[in-house]
Amino acid sequence: MKKLTPKQKILNAEKGVKILHDQGEIKRLSEKEKNKIAQFYEKRSRNRIETASLIFMYSSDAKKSKTNDVSKEYVDYGEVITASYYAMYYKSMHILQRSMEKN
Repeated sequence: MKKLTPKQKILNAEKGVKILHDQGEIKRLSEKEKNKIAQFYEKRSRNRIETASLIFMYSSDAKKSKTNDVSKEYVDYGEVITASYYAMYYKSMHILQRSMEKN
């Protein structure tokens, strides 16, 4: 089997999308639907940033952990990184969705 170039792969994908669109399997989103998706990603981003901030606070301040029934040994900077990563992912998706609304 012949190996496809990146350009050929893109052309094949575009043909596949056109076929699905012509068959009614894919539809264009309304502006309301696009806005709803963008808002979802924006909210998820804000939630993940807040989660990262809370985990960081409890991981770095034993006094705050103690007052909120979190063990003073609690430290989980890995989850701070994970939550922050997802915040960036969701914000990227929000920006991408907003840019699609203009098209």
